[in-house]
Amino acid sequence: RKTMKRWLSGMLLFALVLAFGAPASANLLYTAQTNYSNTTLGKIVGSTVTSNLGTNIGGNWGQGIFPFRDAQNQNRVAVTLYEGGADTIKILDPAALSWTSPVKAISAQAHLLSNIRKMVSLNGFLYGISYGNNPYGGQPSDVAQVRRFDMNNNYASGTANFSYTPSTGQGHGEGLVAYNNYLYAILTETRGSYPFTYAPNKLIKLNSTNLSVAGHPVNLSGKNTDGGTHGAYCQNGDTLYLTSWGGSQPTDTNYNPESQVERVNLGNLRNSTLVTGRQMRARDATWNHHFTAVAIKGQDAYIQATTWSRLPGTGGRGGQVRLYRKGVASIGSLGPGDIVKSLDTSGGWRVGMIVDGDYLYVASGSNLYRYTLPVTANSTATVFGPGGTSLGGDISAFASVPSLRGVSAAQAAMDELVQAKAAKDEKGGGGCDAGFGWLLLLAVVPVALRRRG
Repeated sequence: RKTMKRWLSGMLLFALVLAFGAPASANLLYTAQTNYSNTTLGKIVGSTVTSNLGTNIGGNWGQGIFPFRDAQNQNRVAVTLYEGGADTIKILDPAALSWTSPVKAISAQAHLLSNIRKMVSLNGFLYGISYGNNPYGGQPSDVAQVRRFDMNNNYASGTANFSYTPSTGQGHGEGLVAYNNYLYAILTETRGSYPFTYAPNKLIKLNSTNLSVAGHPVNLSGKNTDGGTHGAYCQNGDTLYLTSWGGSQPTDTNYNPESQVERVNLGNLRNSTLVTGRQMRARDATWNHHFTAVAIKGQDAYIQATTWSRLPGTGGRGGQVRLYRKGVASIGSLGPGDIVKSLDTSGGWRVGMIVDGDYLYVASGSNLYRYTLPVTANSTATVFGPGGTSLGGDISAFASVPSLRGVSAAQAAMDELVQAKAAKDEKGGGGCDAGFGWLLLLAVVPVALRRRG
């Protein structure tokens, strides 16, 4: 009788969803790790997590997930895996997501990109930008590059490339966007030994045909845009928004006054600083944060600010992520009244933020928080990670992949019903669940190993 009741409830919900529609479904591809090991690939469709698409896939030093359209305008996803030296790249079909049978596997020997920060497609080619092979505490042993892969020729990597080799320091590739048949590379420069000093960032416009420089570089105001942080920059039409740390990342309560949010018009390459850490400290005595991510949805700008060690007497201990919401045209007047959420980072690990349709995903520590847009102070998050639904590890890389809809909206709604019922049974002592007891365990990551991109 109990089973029949559940079945009837599910069928009723299924019929209602078919008749009236279902809420927008969230669709995310992600990787998870345990202390830089055991990297797994998973997906979130609606509120259903599949955490075993690929297990022990490699790339323990870093991964990237980059949706794109191939030469036939088909949805594809590039997953990059970094373990020192050039990355391994797998091209996946999001409709199938077979790790063992990818559309294409590109070996590390087929190209020279190490620690890939971003991949984008344009005019039948897939382009990637590399940070450079990055030994801890030292400078990369190779140079930051942009290279391209011919999607009409089995993703062959040709000779066209751009290398960033500033004479005064070590160049790093941090980001790449496409606009009006050109590519725009976001570049940083470190000097000296760890923790490094930083020169101002540069934005360089590249011809897509041969990756030659098109015009003069744009000298940006920000320093140390961390392209390994999801949402460190975002493109909204012809406008590029960038966040930057303003220098090296402090692990104590100090902060960089030059941390900022910056805007570039990709049409005329004019840039302007919108708000700085110095201005924020003048407006808010509890500020010792750094701008780490920005996301635009309609007329709203969501801005993430991070500290690895909050000021004494400000509530809580350790790191903190703040989420601000402000009108796009009013970012310059950002202040404490615009905070909508404050999240603990616990031992550090991951920060970042992306929009996925009608949702905002915010990474803080080992967890991923999903909010329905628009986000307000009263918004409640769906939590994925040790503090909620297990991802199979701590959140690492993640990207919105709308074509991941491997289940219909009705199926996603039914899955949520099943999950809710299972949770109710667990609370009442009925049934059996393999995960809820240990989901609250949170590994503490040493300061030296905190993930910073």
